Amino acid sequence: HFTMPIKGPLLAIVEVRDATIGGAQQKMEALLSAEMENGTVTDGIIAQSHAQARSLWAMRDEGPATYSQVFTDNIGFDVSVPLSRMVEAVHKIAAPLRIRPGLHPMFYGHIGDQNLHVVVGTDETFTEAQSGAIKDDLYRTVVSLGGTISAEHGIGTLKKSYLSMSRSPVALALMRDLKRTLDPKNILNPGRVFDL
Repeated sequence: HFTMPIKGPLLAIVEVRDATIGGAQQKMEALLSAEMENGTVTDGIIAQSHAQARSLWAMRDEGPATYSQVFTDNIGFDVSVPLSRMVEAVHKIAAPLRIRPGLHPMFYGHIGDQNLHVVVGTDETFTEAQSGAIKDDLYRTVVSLGGTISAEHGIGTLKKSYLSMSRSPVALALMRDLKRTLDPKNILNPGRVFDL
């Protein structure tokens, strides 16, 4: 269990490296001060030790794991959104989820890599229709913002039917051609995206 040391609708952990701890701390203080002055950041905390830094990262890592303990059911997403539209994406994805009773969205990721994870928790059990509607809405929103339906975890079998939402017919044909060229015996990841 953990308690957030700062509050806000959107929190970011920023790690700065330097040859010395003092140099890193000075860089972080300058960045935080400048961003607070221009109104981009409203609150912040700077770790004073490696142990404090690890505890901040632990909050980020433990939050998603807690969802599976707190809620009866959840659906996880791994999407990519252009960095310039990340905040807009969070708001556009969250809005329809928050108006549905019993749904609790949580966002985290590696924002600098344009990678956004979304977990939607509920105290009930998602029906196939509810899960499908949430996926359809979320993927459609992500694609409308110039994003893709998968970031770091690939398409696999779960996202096969959604691939055409973020890839053009030409791109899909090229993918099939590459698969056929590099894997003519269809032994690499059979059953995933393209079977020959």
